[in-house]
Amino acid sequence: MTGANTKLPQKLQKRRDPHQARSREAVRRILRASADLLAEQGVDKLTTRRIAERANVNVSSLYQFFPNKHAIVYALYGEWIGSAQNIFEYADQSLLTATEWRPFFIEFLITLENVGFSAELETQLTLAMSVYEDLRQLDQDYLDWAIAKISGYIRHFAPNCSDDRLKAMAVILLDWDMTLANQEIVHKGSVHKHILNFTMEGLLHLLEVCIENKAAYGDK
Repeated sequence: MTGANTKLPQKLQKRRDPHQARSREAVRRILRASADLLAEQGVDKLTTRRIAERANVNVSSLYQFFPNKHAIVYALYGEWIGSAQNIFEYADQSLLTATEWRPFFIEFLITLENVGFSAELETQLTLAMSVYEDLRQLDQDYLDWAIAKISGYIRHFAPNCSDDRLKAMAVILLDWDMTLANQEIVHKGSVHKHILNFTMEGLLHLLEVCIENKAAYGDK
């Protein structure tokens, strides 16, 4: 991904990498505790002291790895993007044998919707972008990369589709996942399932218009 190898500012760099199993476990607990607290309380109430208490580690131990909560949130955001990238890697492999666009995109969208982070955490990580500018840059790098990847998937099934349509469709697919996460917080259970099904059908219809080069509303 563009920007993935960019050197981090000093304030976001880990003070040391966890090489021993005990250290790796401590970092894992710190990140999981941070994720839980962030989902429950938001970034404003997130503190290193609360993280250390939830992770059952000393604050001094936390600071051995992360210089501040900013670095922890950045690391969580990186994990979120990494999980999404794994989905794209799987889609890349599936595309090698895919012959029809509809089952390919159904599997891709379902997998993207189940990226592995709770709706609450995804929402709070997105809100954290208003606090940390470097998160906005990391997110923009990911979006640019993901839009290019999805455009390539559509191009595979519709080689003659215009670049503008490809990009517009890719943006819609990415926005759908975040919108769905926000809806899941408010609407649980069967209501969320209906929202998922209805919006999925809408996306598939838009993909059909794009891939099969049908006229869309507003086209001249």
